[in-house]
Amino acid sequence: MKPRIGLISFGEKRTEVYEKRKQILEEEICRTLEILRSIFDLQEFPDLVRFEEQTPTVISWAASYRLSGVVLHLPVYSASALIQTVGNELAARGIPLLLLTNGRPDTSGLVVLLAAGGALDQVGVSHTRILAEPGSVETTQQLTAWATAVQTRARLRTQVLGSFGGRSIGIATTTTDPAQVKKLFGVDIEHVDQMEIVKAAKTVDAATVQNHVNWLISQVGKVEYDGTYVTDAKLDLQMRSYLATKHLLSCLGFDFIGVKCQPELSDGFCIQCLSHALLNDTYDADGSKPTTVCACENDLDGAITMQILKLISGGLPVNMMDTRQIDPESKTFIFANCGGMPTFFAGSGDALQNLKNVHLVSNMVGKAGGAATQFVCAAYPEVTFARLCRHDGRYWMAVLLGQFERRPREILQNTTYSFPHAFARLEMDYQGFVRSFGANHIHAVYGNYVRELEILCQLWGIEMQTYGTVKAGV
Repeated sequence: MKPRIGLISFGEKRTEVYEKRKQILEEEICRTLEILRSIFDLQEFPDLVRFEEQTPTVISWAASYRLSGVVLHLPVYSASALIQTVGNELAARGIPLLLLTNGRPDTSGLVVLLAAGGALDQVGVSHTRILAEPGSVETTQQLTAWATAVQTRARLRTQVLGSFGGRSIGIATTTTDPAQVKKLFGVDIEHVDQMEIVKAAKTVDAATVQNHVNWLISQVGKVEYDGTYVTDAKLDLQMRSYLATKHLLSCLGFDFIGVKCQPELSDGFCIQCLSHALLNDTYDADGSKPTTVCACENDLDGAITMQILKLISGGLPVNMMDTRQIDPESKTFIFANCGGMPTFFAGSGDALQNLKNVHLVSNMVGKAGGAATQFVCAAYPEVTFARLCRHDGRYWMAVLLGQFERRPREILQNTTYSFPHAFARLEMDYQGFVRSFGANHIHAVYGNYVRELEILCQLWGIEMQTYGTVKAGV
């Protein structure tokens, strides 16, 4: 869906100047409308804004639509004080702003862009600025990035994060302050006991469970039965956990979730790795499905990061990984985690091809047993890595850009053989990363979303720290 964006065009308040430049103004408005309508669900304010007394009408108009953001269009020179007044009122209502002008030498567009931007800065109004070039691919990409960011922000607000269980195995960075999350991101965190998964799992129809297990076994490359941890009974429990969790998040109205797993479920019921993988995937035995972000070890900041990456990428699967090892000589990160890695990353994106690369093997964690979804991430040329971190109670976001490289399965013996792994090549300051990165977990999605994340961080008023060679995709 295209984001619903408002457009307000400003003009010169001096009548004689306005009349002299009216033709240029109308040309630029027509040109801008053509561009914006191809990108946005555009709602245009019906009048040119030239005077302060129009401000209440503008605000009333904006309130009548559920706008993800507003473009303040500056086709020709106009008073920055007026733009400041309107922008300040819109920002007070939580509406993201974009200042848009042209590079024509006869419009003074750059002059008013800088004047209006500076005026908004003076009153602390966050905004994005674009100097548009007609027909420019870069301009279209910049506008699309802004639209994606503001739509992601709007969609994230009012979503519910279901937290199954508390802090897992003492990892402090998996916890968060629900009030801070609600205030900053608009996300509500609802806590649920993990026992609900166990209770619901017992009620899942046996034939449905068997159908899903048969599908999985027929699709994966290998099942390493060991008589203790990987058995038909354990796979039955794992699939029941997946189907139960899938049912619960729908019944409880959760948009995304985290599940503690360790140690209660991993020691007393079954490991939840299969459930996490399938929830984050785009398919199961019933066919194609939307992804549902599920953070392993109930990593709440991780879940929010994953949901941001999912929304910003248009619904692509997102993974959760531990930063296991860094090899500065080969410029390679080794990422691995027992759960949270959708099998989507094992191949081409097609279920039949991906699952052939997945082995169900005995997991090295959890007394209760269950299979780990072991694979090596497929090669991919551009991957965005991100993580919401906190320093002294204040959020910031770490962003990296790199690529996945395929490695042979045998190399997994050097770390933890049963875990899914990603090998990522990144050009960066490795020691700087070690000194400042704020978590053991990191998250990845296919594609380059650096600019969108930069705009989002600006909207939230948090710092974005990049590591190494990070460039926007636009």
